[in-house]
Amino acid sequence: MRTLNTRMLAAVLAVCLMAGCMPVRYTRWYKANVPTDQSSDYNGDITALVKVKAFALPSEPTLRKSLWDLSPEGQAAYIETVGGKAADLSVMGKALSGPVGSEVSRKVDLTTFKKRLVISVQNLCDLPANRISSLEITFDLGNQPARFLSWDKLETKYSTVDLGKVTNTSGSTFELTPGIELLGDVVGTQAGKAGWSNSVAEEVGMNRRFVEVTGVLEKTKGTLLLEGMPGRDLEGNIIVEMTLEAESKLASTIYSTDALFDAGGAAVDQAKVTVTGTPLVIPQGIQSVSLAINYNACLRLVTNQKGAKSILEGDDRIRFNCTNAPVAVTPDLDLVASNEVDVLLWVIKWDDKTLHVRKPDGAQPAVLAFATQIEAVDFQKWLKVADMPTVGGFDLVDGAGVQLVKGAMPTTSVGFIWRN
Repeated sequence: MRTLNTRMLAAVLAVCLMAGCMPVRYTRWYKANVPTDQSSDYNGDITALVKVKAFALPSEPTLRKSLWDLSPEGQAAYIETVGGKAADLSVMGKALSGPVGSEVSRKVDLTTFKKRLVISVQNLCDLPANRISSLEITFDLGNQPARFLSWDKLETKYSTVDLGKVTNTSGSTFELTPGIELLGDVVGTQAGKAGWSNSVAEEVGMNRRFVEVTGVLEKTKGTLLLEGMPGRDLEGNIIVEMTLEAESKLASTIYSTDALFDAGGAAVDQAKVTVTGTPLVIPQGIQSVSLAINYNACLRLVTNQKGAKSILEGDDRIRFNCTNAPVAVTPDLDLVASNEVDVLLWVIKWDDKTLHVRKPDGAQPAVLAFATQIEAVDFQKWLKVADMPTVGGFDLVDGAGVQLVKGAMPTTSVGFIWRN
């Protein structure tokens, strides 16, 4: 009897101790990863579930203050400062009409283009638990005569995500209460009782750093890499500010003059006219710039109802479905339009000729080009009234280098030329 009771107690004790060693459910990425071929849900093409669109905007210009943005006191102080430096009222007027606190650039470079690229990613899965877990977006200029210079506003972001806490409790109690008779023998029924105790507790906090957005930029190609994280879908917008540059450039010059007429409307003597040439760099051999965009994506699909209903992902039975080849975002994106690369310059023309200027030292003649129509019209009027073959130290010549003749000036008109 005692042997039987002892064996029974040992068996009960063993069961209790084994129960105390049952595994704890730790925080995890998923409960099980189901191979793709075991379910027909969402198999095959996932492009119906992941949509990527893109469009381009001009990068926001830096706003510069004008005279009218200042307070009344500031306006008075600025006018006093400019008035003390200006040689006459015309110079002062030009200074006051320009941006406050800046000077005209010594060089105008029209070969760079700042663009803001907006990429929209959409998740069309019917279950909220299904999310885009990774995304790679590439954009390519191909063989076009342009190249990437920089990503001006692509920030690499890192996020630390709390994956939860693992709590492990251990320890058990077992109590045996035998029935004892007066003679001191252990006889009769023996009762056993088992219970749990939290005698040892350990908490482990788990976290991982994720790269939300990072990128690689090459001469004609860029790549964006996005990494998902537990509970966060990659659906949303990605904004990249970039600078492009035309590979082939053409150097030119635009000219400007100070006052050509005095207060009474008479033409100023050519020796008193200051002609300023500003170097101009314009794109050459480029009509427009388009961008080919492709993407690769992976979907994390939940295959069990329990996992699909819960917010936490540790009970999910999942399957990863990924694109087998890059998916094209169609049509190609118009990044730089033709009207952004064409440069319109205003010139003085007669017959089939265009007015040029040449230094008296015999330098190569250059087209007398103006940035605005108003400047070209003013110079044409001055040329007609002044009847001078020189101005501000420059000879006025045609394209072949033949100088104009006083008293035999041609009848001119204002035209324009496209430079590209």
